[in-house]
Amino acid sequence: AYKTLTDETARRKYDERLAASGAFTLGRNRSELQKTAEECMEKARECIKAQNSGGTILWLRKAAEIEPKSHKYHALLARALSAVAPYRREAVEHFEKALEIDPWDTNVRFQLAALYEEMKLPWRARPHYQKVLEIDANNTKAQERLRLFDTEPGKNGVTKRAFIDRIFRHSPK
Repeated sequence: AYKTLTDETARRKYDERLAASGAFTLGRNRSELQKTAEECMEKARECIKAQNSGGTILWLRKAAEIEPKSHKYHALLARALSAVAPYRREAVEHFEKALEIDPWDTNVRFQLAALYEEMKLPWRARPHYQKVLEIDANNTKAQERLRLFDTEPGKNGVTKRAFIDRIFRHSPK
């Protein structure tokens, strides 16, 4: 490498090979993609202001496709999808993708738990609220949600035990 870089002719040939392979444009293409994803994000913001949920979802999908490793785009898309009942399963997938990229984001985790509750799946919400508290023990919203789970009928061990007792009490001898 030292010989190649110190010899002018060898260095020029090396640079020409790199240019021909497109290695010099890799960084530029990446920044152009980021710019395009940000343009999609801007269009999504315009749709949000216009209360156009379909347009918002469309532009956020494009941003997430362009930047598939962007936790932010997946989280925003999931939030937009969760507002439309038929798209809630897809919203879960994007929340999970965002958490796969950044598992420490308590806001995304809390939003996913809230969506599970909305979908009438509290047993899926509970572990996410618990994880929020593992990350941030002072999160009062997650504490409150878990407290509500524990006080709602049918959610605690006492009610389940009473149900089991009723089954055995009425069983034939």
